[in-house]
Amino acid sequence: MSRRLELTRAASLRPIFAIALLASATLALYAGRLYAADAAAANPQPPSFAQLDTNKDGFLDAAEIAAFPPLIEIAPKADADQDGRLSPAEFAAALKALKTT
Repeated sequence: MSRRLELTRAASLRPIFAIALLASATLALYAGRLYAADAAAANPQPPSFAQLDTNKDGFLDAAEIAAFPPLIEIAPKADADQDGRLSPAEFAAALKALKTT
């Protein structure tokens, strides 16, 4: 095969290699996003106290606690002063208890 024919054949394959490379990169990025989404779903981050304290009174009342369902069951145990709401310290204790269960 002549050198010119080899160069012509190689040049004609460049677009195919470029498309294959682009497709591979796209699939790798998509797979990475799926993995990240699965990891986030498996280990969700709890909302912060400030995010839950919608009325900004410095405490979480029953409605605010209900916005984060895992907190509903543990809130009565975490409510150290039994006033029916969680202070920031009680919220931290509740989150710690949730992580150990």
